[in-house]
Amino acid sequence: MKTLFTKKHVSKKIWIIIFFLGVNSLAQSNVDFGIKAGVNFTGFHTNGNALTSNIGFHIGGTTQIKLEDSFHFLGELLYNRKGGTQNTTIGSINTTLDYIDIPILMRYYFIKKLSLDAGPQIGFLLHSNSELIVSDTSEEIKLDATNVIDFAVNVGFTFDFNEKYSAQLRGSYGVTTIFEQQEYKNYVISLSLLYKL
Repeated sequence: MKTLFTKKHVSKKIWIIIFFLGVNSLAQSNVDFGIKAGVNFTGFHTNGNALTSNIGFHIGGTTQIKLEDSFHFLGELLYNRKGGTQNTTIGSINTTLDYIDIPILMRYYFIKKLSLDAGPQIGFLLHSNSELIVSDTSEEIKLDATNVIDFAVNVGFTFDFNEKYSAQLRGSYGVTTIFEQQEYKNYVISLSLLYKL
């Protein structure tokens, strides 16, 4: 007698059932998606003092997964404009750096609406531009080779106004050099508004 279901067919059906159960579980779990945007106060550091000399911006999407009442996992995908100013003997060099950044953070609510957020971040350089500024004149220049990957450590706070809107203060401290022949690293203080979809 010819069997109606082979082992291969049964295996396929099991994986299909597991897939749909997983999708259903995700849909019913505490997963929130959102968008965020804000201003960056940016600069460079050399493992010592960190100063913010430029102003940039960021915009992107967020995902938050509730693990427990107080602990949440947070992932973001951001377009981030950073940069800084270097002083030289003939003038100052102003550099603008555009990244796609991916922060991976843990969020801990130590009181009801206020959380501490911390974790690593990887960034991918999209564009860089530098200008030499002498008195009131500026000229575009080419600096040393710029590293295309940037790693940073993020620490900040998020305050939830309600279920939809939040405000965020975050510091991002670069741990990899920006330029191959110089010790400068990114430093960013960001202020953001978040909206949960």
